Amino acid sequence: ADDGAVLPGAKRAILLIDPFADGASLGPDSAANGLKAMVPALLSSMVTQGRYDSSDLRLAADPDVFSRFMITAQRDGKTGGQAIATGGLGGFQGFLCRDFRDHDYRLGWRNAWAYFRNELVLPEKNRLFDGWTDAQRRHFRVEEPDGEGFLPIIPLLGAAAPEPPEPAWPKGKLDPATLRPGFRRRIARVLATVENNLVPCDGTLDNGLTRLWLLPALKLVGPDKGADAIIAAIDDALKEWNLQ
Repeated sequence: ADDGAVLPGAKRAILLIDPFADGASLGPDSAANGLKAMVPALLSSMVTQGRYDSSDLRLAADPDVFSRFMITAQRDGKTGGQAIATGGLGGFQGFLCRDFRDHDYRLGWRNAWAYFRNELVLPEKNRLFDGWTDAQRRHFRVEEPDGEGFLPIIPLLGAAAPEPPEPAWPKGKLDPATLRPGFRRRIARVLATVENNLVPCDGTLDNGLTRLWLLPALKLVGPDKGADAIIAAIDDALKEWNLQ
């Protein structure tokens, strides 16, 4: 795929699509932060390792390479997960509110339009455009500050031609307190199931010390404290994403 990758003779390309292309957090830089702080960093590292090869990302970022392209979310100077309403809580924020998902769908539509129009392009002298008329070239031409012209690989025609409007940021669309009863019920059911599996029908505790410390620990957390912890985490994420 690298044959002819550099301007102006690209023959083929890879399009990378990543809504979280803003880069992963490296997590704490010392053990002083404790195990609690290390677990999220470990999970983030596992997710990051499953993403694109760094060589593809490097090529996609090179302005002189036309065999790799990457599209990600963009809004108000932010990119990736910070630009979308569903980016909080590791990307699970979208499960909490339909308005968040609706915003991101519309933003993705707008971002894709701009990308096809201005970024997924090749130099106008590329042989892909040999059959284009002068009128087509004038209509679709994108000009760089140095005067060099580019043409889109996939021209936007018909209903796809008009620029989609920018969706309103869904601030204030979710009150986390309304989710607390549902979280509490779910936690109570999970804890009850775990407790039933820990305590056999005869009321004894087997498997020794594991059951002796785990059962009291579960009772200490309880549905109320568990629900409060989840709501607090949601509050923090909404504030970080300017959604509250």
